[in-house]
Amino acid sequence: MGSKIFELTMPIEFDSDLLKKEIKKQIKSDDFTFSVDLQSLDARNKRNIHWKVKAFVYSDAFVDDKETVQPLTIIRTKRKEKICVVGSGPAGFFAAYSLQLAGFNVSLIERGSAVNTRSKQISEFEKTGKFS
Repeated sequence: MGSKIFELTMPIEFDSDLLKKEIKKQIKSDDFTFSVDLQSLDARNKRNIHWKVKAFVYSDAFVDDKETVQPLTIIRTKRKEKICVVGSGPAGFFAAYSLQLAGFNVSLIERGSAVNTRSKQISEFEKTGKFS
């Protein structure tokens, strides 16, 4: 049995039967079960107030086709360009690392404390839960 996540827009007066009918229309099968994970009222447009429903649908109609993750292939070429990546969060580190693998001369800058001070602050946070 496979599963898929559906994000549906439902009228304000919807019920379980209407939701089931909408899922049936989407997957073109009667053989499924579902559970509602998230339901939020979208009232941004006063003329079109509706529910946003996130439903997990389980059915034999879905082939459990786990997407195979393709490895990131970066071709290395020696380059003269210099790149500056600002921010050393996960995205910054990934960008800097990927650019470096591609042959760029990369500088990674962060506006936080000096490395030694920051390291002590992080250790303190991990021990006590207090971050200075």
